[in-house]
Amino acid sequence: MIASMSKQDEMLKSFGRRFQLLRQEKDLSQTAIAAMLQGYGISITPSHLSLVEKNKRNVSVDLLVALARLLETSTDYLLVLTDDPTPPGKADIVPYLSREADDMAQLMDSLPPETRRMLLAAAHAWVQHERQRISDEWVSLLSAIERSVGREKRREIEAALLRDGAIPAMLTLGTNGSTDID
Repeated sequence: MIASMSKQDEMLKSFGRRFQLLRQEKDLSQTAIAAMLQGYGISITPSHLSLVEKNKRNVSVDLLVALARLLETSTDYLLVLTDDPTPPGKADIVPYLSREADDMAQLMDSLPPETRRMLLAAAHAWVQHERQRISDEWVSLLSAIERSVGREKRREIEAALLRDGAIPAMLTLGTNGSTDID
């Protein structure tokens, strides 16, 4: 057991081996890492990364920082200055509103700026489309309720749904506190 721990400790005493293990933990190929580094403005080939992993090439400061960010570790860990791979302040970083939003932000950060802008514009357009679709569905539902039970009862039902948070807040556009379905 001690012999195997010693062997593992030896393996982690190089930048290349730490880089390789972190890359493999994230199930990323050298080709994928090279493509993702383009988002940080670093042009590098997979074969160069292979040489880095074999400790046959040194890395620039820019590449070191980009790899640390990409692999969610610290430069100190990659440089074998600490055995703690957690980046400084990682525990203090508050994730986005959901895990999905955090994943999306990390994915966006890995893309070139022009691609990020295009995807953001597409996301805004899609969200606007979804808001309109949801609004149309609620307005249709409230219209059907009004035809069935009358305008006053519909307003009572609508007010109760708004209080309970069942109707999306985006529908509260009318000046009298109800949606405009007339």
